[in-house]
Amino acid sequence: NASFRPANYYCIAIGELVRKSKTRTSWHFDLDGVRYCFDLEHSVVTGSKKLLRNNCLIHTEKSLRKSFQYELMIGSHRLWFSQHGEKFELFINNESFMYVYNRMKQNDHFIYESRSKEIRERN
Repeated sequence: NASFRPANYYCIAIGELVRKSKTRTSWHFDLDGVRYCFDLEHSVVTGSKKLLRNNCLIHTEKSLRKSFQYELMIGSHRLWFSQHGEKFELFINNESFMYVYNRMKQNDHFIYESRSKEIRERN
């Protein structure tokens, strides 16, 4: 989908006493030319989950079940957040954010490597 372009992703431990007791997963992307940042904070101990869109809380729930799902629309685009064990995934228009993000990183790396090789060959 040409209107969706991943920009960044990370998952970090943010627990105060025990680092790994709480995580923040962040997805940054452009959708129809607008930059969005979604953060999902998850406490393993309490089951608390907070979803933020551009630093504004949009959803919260508390459940120790490992089956979190949340869906929202941005214009005509369907965003779906899903939990698999302790990991969270984002799908945009049924396309995996991580799949597109990793494919884009590989392509960028390949382009960079090709350009580096061209420069070395010219020198």
